[in-house]
Amino acid sequence: YLWLFGDNIEDRWGRFNFLIFYLLSGIFASILYCELIPQKFYKVPVIGASGAISGILGAYAILFPKSRIDFKYFIWFFWLIRAGEFEIYSYIWLFFWFFIQGVYTLLVSLYSFQDFLMCYGRLI
Repeated sequence: YLWLFGDNIEDRWGRFNFLIFYLLSGIFASILYCELIPQKFYKVPVIGASGAISGILGAYAILFPKSRIDFKYFIWFFWLIRAGEFEIYSYIWLFFWFFIQGVYTLLVSLYSFQDFLMCYGRLI
């Protein structure tokens, strides 16, 4: 996702501003995560770039809502073979991506509520 969406934002904002935004998105997501987790998980280390990448995706949805993304697909199921391509607007794909992330996180949050909060906190 970073390669597909991040390069357009970097072109628009410049490398330095992109780097600052990326780092701040990751830092803010981590701070929000630390603030919202139960106290029993304080000693569990957390590492990852999901908060920063989600911030980039949110910025892309705001900056380039009408850009189109080309998708290619290949389906092979025994004797059925299909291939093709289609394109959709970026805001539709990003809505779908955030929706799927939310559904997955909700399912996981049945066991871990802080994961649900982390998923949507990184968009703020």
